Amino acid sequence: MKKFTNLAAELNSGNPAELASTVNLTPRKLKRSRGKGFTLAEILITLTVIGVVAALTIPTLLQNTNLAELKTAWKKSYADMSQAVMQMVNDNGGDLSNAYADSNAFKNALTGKLSYIKTCNTYESGCWHSDNNWYGLSGAPRSLGFSMTGIITSDGKLIAMTYDTPACTGLWGYCGYVNVDVNGFKKPNTVGKDIFGLKVYKDKILPTGTQGDYHYNHPDLYSCDIKTYPGTAGANCSAEYLYQ
Repeated sequence: MKKFTNLAAELNSGNPAELASTVNLTPRKLKRSRGKGFTLAEILITLTVIGVVAALTIPTLLQNTNLAELKTAWKKSYADMSQAVMQMVNDNGGDLSNAYADSNAFKNALTGKLSYIKTCNTYESGCWHSDNNWYGLSGAPRSLGFSMTGIITSDGKLIAMTYDTPACTGLWGYCGYVNVDVNGFKKPNTVGKDIFGLKVYKDKILPTGTQGDYHYNHPDLYSCDIKTYPGTAGANCSAEYLYQ
């Protein structure tokens, strides 16, 4: 109490030296204390550096996060499609050979296994991107090039499919082909990013680019490695992302 009484008295007396001595802050100590802070210029420079670093890194981080989400969505889509097709295989005694007359018949059977909001007898009817408004991994515009039926699922995925070899024979050895856009009409609408493929065989389905299939054996056309194959369509990303 006495110390505070003396301090009050010195404040009233207006003696700076005595006051500094009482609170143990000499002029030198006061100067040193002030020297530990940052100037306005230093703060502005620091904020500028932080802003530049953020501008350079945040877009990349967001892009990587988005691609990771699309890969996860593809894995779920493949699981859903696999379950649906295997139910169809079981419905036909374990063999899809000649089980359906054409793509529409195949589509009608598939819709019975999926939750959907729209079906299309041709993909041009609004269940898939119009030609040249979706892209390969290289950025080249794509078109389906042949008749495919379509489905829009309840969670917004686009499915375009063909059952063009009912006997499940021929050059590539499968019954039909399915494209899935895992986030619907939202961008990037690009093979290997949000568009993936799978092949329907007589007793199973497999992602495009599975080891040994036609696409896998032609990496110059379908590889997921755009640095090595800059003209690639990216179809083999379908298998690569599932098996990572």
